Amino acid sequence: MAVTAGEDTRAKPSDSRTRRSHRLSLAIISATHAEQHAVVAIQPLIFPYVMAALGFDYATLGLLLGVANLVNGVAQGMHAWTSRYLRRRTIIGLGSIGMGLSLGCMALAQSFAQFGGAMIFGRLASSAQHPLANSLMSDWYEPQQRGRAFSIHFSGGNVGSVITPIIAGFLIVRFGWQVSLYALMLPGLVFGLLAAFFVTDERQSVRVATVGAKHSRDRLDYLAPLRDSGIRLVILACAVAAGGRGLGIVMVYVPLYLSQGLHYSMLSTSILFTIMMVGSVIGPILAGHLSDRFGRKPLIVLSLMGASVATVMLILAGRTLPGVVVGLIVLGLTVYNESPLMQAFLSDHAKRENRDAAFAVFYVLTYAAGAAWSAVLGLLVNRFGFEAAFVTMIVSYFLASFVTLMIKAPGTVPDPAVSVSPA
Repeated sequence: MAVTAGEDTRAKPSDSRTRRSHRLSLAIISATHAEQHAVVAIQPLIFPYVMAALGFDYATLGLLLGVANLVNGVAQGMHAWTSRYLRRRTIIGLGSIGMGLSLGCMALAQSFAQFGGAMIFGRLASSAQHPLANSLMSDWYEPQQRGRAFSIHFSGGNVGSVITPIIAGFLIVRFGWQVSLYALMLPGLVFGLLAAFFVTDERQSVRVATVGAKHSRDRLDYLAPLRDSGIRLVILACAVAAGGRGLGIVMVYVPLYLSQGLHYSMLSTSILFTIMMVGSVIGPILAGHLSDRFGRKPLIVLSLMGASVATVMLILAGRTLPGVVVGLIVLGLTVYNESPLMQAFLSDHAKRENRDAAFAVFYVLTYAAGAAWSAVLGLLVNRFGFEAAFVTMIVSYFLASFVTLMIKAPGTVPDPAVSVSPA
């Protein structure tokens, strides 16, 4: 039978086997995401020990985090191109393995340069997770169900953030920070192999067909998403909100505030950190489900306003434990919602042929902004204390909310690329 130009020739199965395959794939990429979050979660717990052992301050730490985030963001922009030559699942799997190996290199580091280099390599290796996992989920699920899928993936990552502080805190106190890094290596290797071989990747044939495309065509692909005003505003809102982003900022500076600012013990800091991260699992799932029903915009704004209130509560609480606990619970339930909801919003706006490029541009620009924010906040903490950094985070939440209100909801035309509805 003849095929017309532009027709999607992929099979569109709706059997239970395909649905199970997509559920398994979502579970695996959520597991690799959990490993990535576990690596990020352990870092603020080991930083005080590493800073003392290798001799650097908060300004230097902020600069290191900024460079690492910048490298991660720029590398994410490459994967719309690399996925034309390798399966997306292969790239995600290799990234997880590389991230695991970077932990061993960090544990062996004898200088700031060695430690920083290993940390940056880990961020480079993990750069494929967000854009390619989002691309895969956009293929698997229809627009009205992506909020739930994206939030499951995001919350799956936060499971790593929940279980890591307690386990790592015990390992650090009992065996030292190096052993805690070695303990995280194995999951990265195992999850990487599972991703490389068992995740469903149905669009490989599309990528192979474009291998011969000219470089100028690739450049146009990267620029095309920016012609959509909705995508531009989504990117701008995320770049502004990066000043208080859950993964890149809150997960670093809040634990440091607890241990170095409020002088809680490692055990207390680990428990309080875990309390916050439990909310980071529940919040995005609930917000994602509600956003599929009521729209992305109101849930994003409510989450950012909730994060502002929670940050104010932390500032006012001081060392008053009940106030700190309530502030951390509210912060965990709200601040981590913005990222998956914005990514679902971006997927809603992006056309299928430009979706990989849209995610690539999104991550390059928003992580570049996050890199700048990390450096600025590090300088603020070094010069004025943690409270000044928290006030700056609150300002970013308000400004991001204002930009979000300017975003128009996209149309609700079904995506022809979707092969099956999730159960």
